[in-house]
Amino acid sequence: MALDPIKVPDQETEEEKAARLAKEAEEAAKKEAEEAALRAKEEEERKAKEAEEARKKAEEEARKKELEDASKIIIDDVEYTIDDNGDAVDSEGKVKFTKEDIDKMSENDNEPTDDYFESISKASGIVIKDEAGQVKKYEQTIEGFAQREADVKALGEAEGFGKGFTKFMQENPDIASIIEYKNRYGTIEGYAQHVDYSKIEIKDDNGFLEDLIYKAEIQKGTTPERAKRLVEFAKANNTLKEDATESLNWLKKTQQAEVDAIQAQQKAAYEEAVQKEMQFYGASYDEKGNVVVHNIEGSLYDMIVTKGAIGDYALPKNGLVVKTQKGEKLISREEIYDYFARPVTEVNGYLYTQAQIDEMQRMANPNEMALRYIMNLTGGVDQLVKKSINDAKVKQIRSLKYAGSKTTGIKTKTTDGNGGKVVLPIR
Repeated sequence: MALDPIKVPDQETEEEKAARLAKEAEEAAKKEAEEAALRAKEEEERKAKEAEEARKKAEEEARKKELEDASKIIIDDVEYTIDDNGDAVDSEGKVKFTKEDIDKMSENDNEPTDDYFESISKASGIVIKDEAGQVKKYEQTIEGFAQREADVKALGEAEGFGKGFTKFMQENPDIASIIEYKNRYGTIEGYAQHVDYSKIEIKDDNGFLEDLIYKAEIQKGTTPERAKRLVEFAKANNTLKEDATESLNWLKKTQQAEVDAIQAQQKAAYEEAVQKEMQFYGASYDEKGNVVVHNIEGSLYDMIVTKGAIGDYALPKNGLVVKTQKGEKLISREEIYDYFARPVTEVNGYLYTQAQIDEMQRMANPNEMALRYIMNLTGGVDQLVKKSINDAKVKQIRSLKYAGSKTTGIKTKTTDGNGGKVVLPIR
């Protein structure tokens, strides 16, 4: 068998040399690609291993933290450790409260010592009454608070409608007359023929004159038969125009008296509503937006600005520090009152304060709205599945109340990522 002759580089032709170099370059590139892929795989495996180790470490630390938190309890503002027997021990390992003590305190936790609704009513001045006119009682639960909130909303809507309707009637006497006609005759049928006698003038038309006499007598309570006889009597005595003029004057005077009575009633109702609002707020705003104080004892202004006392709570003289969109801000008592009472926008003819707008925006939140609607539908939230603590990223430590203490019941200490400070919707 013949063998191919071996060629050394010096004996290669140019074509053979180019082919050899190309093949070597291809093999080198292939080798380099394989090595790069191997290095990438090794790097990926290393990162995955590090991530897995970090995850396991984080889970372990979280479990340790949960165990540590679960083994702590706060009783009367003092933190204790729960030992293996379930007893609360102090820093020296001495048992301060037994497991039985703690269980008993937990059982009594749902028995509030304060009537929160009474305090809220004193602070807001809003008293909800039932159909019998008695102050309505609510259970001091989330369902109770939700029900009171719904009742306050309904009360506000009813009072707002009443004020708006009265003002509308005053500004639209023609529509008021339609409503009065409906109330008077039980129907609006025939209102198109309703006559405004203030615009009627006497004219030489016997049929017109006879009709005036007849209508006046009917409104006076005269029977139709007698009214017709009076018309015939006027015709026979040639006093038809004279009697019709007297009847028209009587119709004008009577109709105007009815209108005046309606307007007076509406004005009285409006003034009464304004007075009630004045008694509630204790201050108003002039055309330039300046506060006009009316010095009304027990009003919202008197409570917030003058006395700084909200029910059993004292309002700091300098106001409150709140978190706004631009950072922390000290708002004075006057600014707090403005937040509650100063109208800032008008929607469909109704004026709303910033506090009311913020409350409506809360209800624009699907979670907030869904929760409240479900409570209205089912009467509670027992059927809802609560989110897990880890998902919500909320740390909770039970705080119990010892039977011999005067402090409040179980509290929940939470950390929400904002340093525990409440963010009020102040603009």
